[in-house]
Amino acid sequence: MREMGLRARYVRLLEAIQGIEASCPLKASPWQNAFIESVHALIKGEWLYQ
Repeated sequence: MREMGLRARYVRLLEAIQGIEASCPLKASPWQNAFIESVHALIKGEWLYQ
């Protein structure tokens, strides 16, 4: 995927997140925030840097 340009990666990301609905979570503890941040890092690593 390294040969793909930034625009192609952006389009691919938009296609991957179609249908995901944003929500406003309740106030969370730092431990819960750390967990979700690690999940986001895994998703980013899998989808953007294949």
